[in-house]
Amino acid sequence: MSSRQRSSCKDLRDREILHTSKRLARPCETGERRTLIFVDATEWVGDADRNDDFHDASHQLVESIRVGSSPVGLTTDFIIDETVTILGKRKGFGASAAAQVAKAILASPRVVTVFIDESMLNESLGVYAKYNGRLSLTDVVSTVVMKRYSVKEIFSHDSDFDVVSEIRRTTKP
Repeated sequence: MSSRQRSSCKDLRDREILHTSKRLARPCETGERRTLIFVDATEWVGDADRNDDFHDASHQLVESIRVGSSPVGLTTDFIIDETVTILGKRKGFGASAAAQVAKAILASPRVVTVFIDESMLNESLGVYAKYNGRLSLTDVVSTVVMKRYSVKEIFSHDSDFDVVSEIRRTTKP
């Protein structure tokens, strides 16, 4: 592992960015109105990899979640999977460092992780065709989770989300 990799992973651990492995009740179930913003894999990848084209912007976004100047982050196990897969294949990053990024996301008190169940997956599969391949299944799952949790904004560098009229994509905190 290079010093860059160690530094990136250490930064993530030290910043305690990132969970709730318990099931998160939807706001309508609790009466609570927690402000959340969805965080896409492009942000986690960009923050973790200092060589990523979006590193500076992604780092600023993730840091804003960590310090509380942005709403609590909402993500999914599908997004964590995508993040680990992308980082694990990157030259100079590797599988071990990628797994540490996922663990940091899951451990964060400022990020809620939704684990996709059969109901959400079936709903997503039903919506998938609506986008005619313009969104990946993971992106469609993200929009379904956002709808279920009444989240209208996503931190993402993926312009594919711009075809979803119900949400607003942003790249700045």
